[in-house]
Amino acid sequence: MSNLYLFTGENFQALNEKLSFWKKEFEKKHSETNIEQFVDVKQNQVPTIINGIESQPFLAEKRMIIIRDLPQSAEKKAKLDLDHLQSSLEKSLPESSFVIFVSAKPDKRGRFYKFLKKSATIQEFPVLKGVQLRSWILQRAQQLGKTIDSQAADLLMYSCADNNGRIAGELDKLSLLDAPHITQEHVKRLVDMTPEAKIFQALDKIGSESPQYLLKAFDQLVRSGEALPLIFFMIVRQFRLLLQVKSLLDSGSPPAVIQKRIKLAPFQVSMLTNQARGLSLAVLKKAYRQLAEIDLQIKTGKIPFSNDKTAPFQIKIDQFLYSLHE
Repeated sequence: MSNLYLFTGENFQALNEKLSFWKKEFEKKHSETNIEQFVDVKQNQVPTIINGIESQPFLAEKRMIIIRDLPQSAEKKAKLDLDHLQSSLEKSLPESSFVIFVSAKPDKRGRFYKFLKKSATIQEFPVLKGVQLRSWILQRAQQLGKTIDSQAADLLMYSCADNNGRIAGELDKLSLLDAPHITQEHVKRLVDMTPEAKIFQALDKIGSESPQYLLKAFDQLVRSGEALPLIFFMIVRQFRLLLQVKSLLDSGSPPAVIQKRIKLAPFQVSMLTNQARGLSLAVLKKAYRQLAEIDLQIKTGKIPFSNDKTAPFQIKIDQFLYSLHE
């Protein structure tokens, strides 16, 4: 069906920009009156959606109907019965109705998703990483009337922890500078590090700094308000990446192969490679097993954790960081 679309993917910046562009172009030809949107759909709204899809446009040739959060994600507990909606789309979708479903992470096992996969045009908006993200930064800077060198783009990615939406926002801010070229100094001065980036910065010191340094760095993160689950998640991620890089290094893989497998920016892969060289595979495997055990203890309640009770969890993280130097 040429008038049925699914926008999907977790690159919310790109997805919303594309949707906004389509809406503006549609308004120019058919007016805002003929755009109808549904968000966080409930079961009792499904007939209204069907009616909106089957309705004729008002003093124009087309109507645009945007339905967000359908198909539902697998995590959604209250499942909707969409059989009547699917039947309407299959049997009575007017050519005058331009229908766009928007779902960042749809449950691909669901019947309605399978119908859209077969019948709709799917526009995917994956989160950009590594070389692709850097190229996008360079292109977006040009669209904003600026240039930015690769080193400044890398620093921007690092400071924003690869968060596509945050990077886009920071680029918009940097484009207001009274200078044609965005430099590393501009990024250092004007872009605040995300919590994830601050954690990256501390994790980069594992293997090269004393346990006292690491404990102090992570204590500062906690005192600054960073959430312990986020800190723990980033530690697990770092060691998962280090294990991958170390295995590739030990097998004799060249930098280009490591870059392709890890799918991060070249400067990030370089940092991980340097860090992995200073740690043995045995140490990394032991550390990952320890992290898996801590994760299990948290999930089973053996390590109590709540907003009011964080000390046991923090002690476990501290013990883990100290054990890296035993």
